Amino acid sequence: MNELDNEEVVAAFENVMASFQDNIGPFSVQICEHLRDQYIRLIKNDADDDDGESILAAVASFTSIRRVLDAIQEDLNLLSQVEAIIYPCLLHSLTADGLDSIEEGIDCITMIVHYGYKTRSISPTIWKLYPQLLYICAGADGDDEGGFGFEFVSQIAVTLKNYISRDPEGMLAVGEGQDKNYLHLTYHFLKRCLEVNRNSGGAYIDGVSIMSLMVAIFENMQGRIDADIPTLLGFILAELEFLGSV
Repeated sequence: MNELDNEEVVAAFENVMASFQDNIGPFSVQICEHLRDQYIRLIKNDADDDDGESILAAVASFTSIRRVLDAIQEDLNLLSQVEAIIYPCLLHSLTADGLDSIEEGIDCITMIVHYGYKTRSISPTIWKLYPQLLYICAGADGDDEGGFGFEFVSQIAVTLKNYISRDPEGMLAVGEGQDKNYLHLTYHFLKRCLEVNRNSGGAYIDGVSIMSLMVAIFENMQGRIDADIPTLLGFILAELEFLGSV
């Protein structure tokens, strides 16, 4: 398994994982350790040397990781162990270099937050991913087209809503290296993404996903956002004004 570089071989292994998903649990830690090491090794390969086969194999490895998470979603102890193992893969998938794996990465983060933190606060490690999830879509101020992964805003909005619903108190914390709490970072995300969506010239469908995130804030942060109501209403009014002008 350590030498699975060929995309077809890795895909075949992924098919085996899918077929025996209900029996993965006892071997999930060892499997994820191998898949993590394999993913890290594959992304270091020069894609030009193998016609992109290593990238396809890396994505297939990530798909197998998602299969494992799906298989152990009810086992909090295993989820916690696997979370720590695959963190480097999750982090890489949220970078421009990891764009090929971004959908699998986002799905894995969503599963970890949704199933792993029903009865406890989200770990500091998983909170570290939150600002990068925001940046993928919002980009830097002045980026008219948003971040390098704005097209994934609908998928990322689902992940963010899981963070908000699972750990409302955590939203009020200030993360390492940040000068604002996660909630206020989210407000900036809302403002930026709505601006980018208005400038897209498309069907503005992403606005629905963005606004649904605001609904999640209202539903889960009651009593914690009283001072922020004018800001949130400002977002809504600005969006209504824009939609009334198109």
